[in-house]
Amino acid sequence: MTKKVDEFFDLPPLEDALAEQNADKLECELEEVSNTLVNLPRNAGILANVMEDQHDRETEEIRKKAIALCDEVAEVARNVNPERSARLFEVAGQMLKTGLDAANSKSEKQLKAAKLKLEARRLKIDDELIGEISHGKVILADRNALLKQLVAESRDNIVDVELKED
Repeated sequence: MTKKVDEFFDLPPLEDALAEQNADKLECELEEVSNTLVNLPRNAGILANVMEDQHDRETEEIRKKAIALCDEVAEVARNVNPERSARLFEVAGQMLKTGLDAANSKSEKQLKAAKLKLEARRLKIDDELIGEISHGKVILADRNALLKQLVAESRDNIVDVELKED
C-alpha cells in the first residue's frame, strides 16, 4: 500500500540524480578553470605591463617632487639666518637623496625587466635548438639511464693485467 515516492512517479533514485547534478557542476567548473589557465599568461603579461607603467609614473612623480622641494628648501636656506640654514640644507640634501633613490628604483626596475626579457629570449632560443645534433638524430635519455650505461660499459672494458715480478 505504501510505495516510495521515486517508484510512484517513476523518478530515478536520489543518489543517481545528485551524482549527475554534481558531475554537470564539476564539468562547468573544470571548463572555467581550463579557460582561466589558458588566458593566465596573457593576463599576467598585461598586469605586469600595467604595474610597470604605474611604478614608472609614481617614481617619476616622487623624483620631480623631491627635486622641486630640495630647490625650495635650499632657496629658503640661502635667505635665512646662517645659524638655521645648516639644518635646512640638511633637509634639502635628504630631499635630493629621496629623488635620487626614486630615479635609481626606476632604472633598477627597467634593468631587471630587460634582464628577464633577455633570459626569456635566451630560453626560447635554447628550446628551439634542443634536439639538433649534427647528424640529425635526437638522443633521449635520462640521467640515471646514462649513468647505468656508463657503468656497464666501464665494467666491460676492464682489462686484466698481470703483474710480473723481476
